Amino acid sequence: MVAEYIFEEGISPMWVIVSSYYSMYHMSNAVLGQLGFKVGEKMSHRITADALIVQLRDKLKNSLLQDFDEAKDEYTKNRKFNR
Repeated sequence: MVAEYIFEEGISPMWVIVSSYYSMYHMSNAVLGQLGFKVGEKMSHRITADALIVQLRDKLKNSLLQDFDEAKDEYTKNRKFNR
């Protein structure tokens, strides 16, 4: 919401990016916390990004593959229907 407000008010494109980044950073740490991981203070941004990728890669991959299969099936059905 903050980034959206800053953007709409034309305050600063840089602060739109900064506020968006920190929002994603803190959400990522919350997800890792839910999984039982606590990121320390040293290099926390890098560790957060790497840990999120490692911990969620399979879940994201499976979800994306499932979404792709569903979209492909829907496309095939619509294509046959529209002929």
